[in-house]
Amino acid sequence: MLGLGRGKQWRATTKQEKLTAAQKIAADWYLTLQGKQVAGTLVTEKTVADAAEKFTREYEVITEGERSPKWVQRHQIRLRRKRQLSPAL
Repeated sequence: MLGLGRGKQWRATTKQEKLTAAQKIAADWYLTLQGKQVAGTLVTEKTVADAAEKFTREYEVITEGERSPKWVQRHQIRLRRKRQLSPAL
């Protein structure tokens, strides 16, 4: 399935072997996509703020125990204070 929205191509699979079932799913998907675009709820990209927040949340896991929990907590505070990752945080 291929849909267009906000200058971006959207792709998805129906995971169906029968053409009629695939066409029905594709039509529903496309209408849903159009409805989201009209309503303004179609999200096209991740933002820097999204990535920065995810990094901050997962930092302890990323370090794999190489840093103490206290160090990780202080590092997260430093990142927020200095706004190194994103001015939005």
